Amino acid sequence: MFGSAAGEWFFPDGEEAAARGVTVHDGIGHLLGRDGGVADLRAQALEAAVNGSLTPAVQAFPLGSAAEAHQALESRNTMGKVILVP
Repeated sequence: MFGSAAGEWFFPDGEEAAARGVTVHDGIGHLLGRDGGVADLRAQALEAAVNGSLTPAVQAFPLGSAAEAHQALESRNTMGKVILVP
């Protein structure tokens, strides 16, 4: 999955990805184009979070390290959500 963490959309090079044995999919486009939208997926995710079988990916930074958190986002060195903790 890829997106616009640094303000511009990232478009992976298809040939480079293939050379590395990686398949590239437009995840957001696929999800938005599903019959019925994403309501069923949202319900499944919430149920999994409640029963403990899904743990969201979260990286926490102290509020005083906001610049470090921002740099991590821009350099794409994060996974999941990034939060600042007071």
